[in-house]
Amino acid sequence: MLNQHMLETYAEVGRILSSSSRISILTYLLNNSRSVESLSQLTGLSVANVSKHLQVLLKAGFVSNSRDGAYIVYEIADEDTAMLFDHFLNIGNDYYEKRNTVIDNLSEVEHLEPFTMQELDELVKSGKIILLDVRPTVEYEHAHIEGAVSIPVEEIKEKLELLPKNKPIVAYCRGAHCLLSGEAVKIIEESGRQAIRLKETVTDWVEIRNAE
Repeated sequence: MLNQHMLETYAEVGRILSSSSRISILTYLLNNSRSVESLSQLTGLSVANVSKHLQVLLKAGFVSNSRDGAYIVYEIADEDTAMLFDHFLNIGNDYYEKRNTVIDNLSEVEHLEPFTMQELDELVKSGKIILLDVRPTVEYEHAHIEGAVSIPVEEIKEKLELLPKNKPIVAYCRGAHCLLSGEAVKIIEESGRQAIRLKETVTDWVEIRNAE
């Protein structure tokens, strides 16, 4: 039987993850460490606001920090915390879909990866498909799947003419819980092009390459 102290500890974890701003910050820290300024740019929050939320996360042990030259950079505290937050996002995504509030395109047609990462690599190299990275440019520049073209989701409508109409377009973002690729697929399909949502991530691609 759980004692009151443990129950209060669990409730505190829930309180920390109840902030959409802190969830956004942790999502960007899942793949790599970042400075306050970088997180401010990515989340759209002010530097002061990001700093405030980071202090809450730091005090709770969700993140750690270190100095990198003139900057203080933050990262997920450890593997257990990363796994906890990843599971949290997956549960949240499942709940979101069950409530039928997910992007219309995702609720009508589930765009999932119809091929392996090896097959994807071959299709990209042969020019049979266009691999589209719809994350912010700064994330693409940090790391991306080889052969991917970068068009952040908020720029797709104005850059549709850059995408061919005679080839399938495979869009990816940060993984199964990331909705950016679903939004991108919807926009692309509405323009008369064929689009597919890739559920795998840059990290998955790197792991597969390292295992080869």
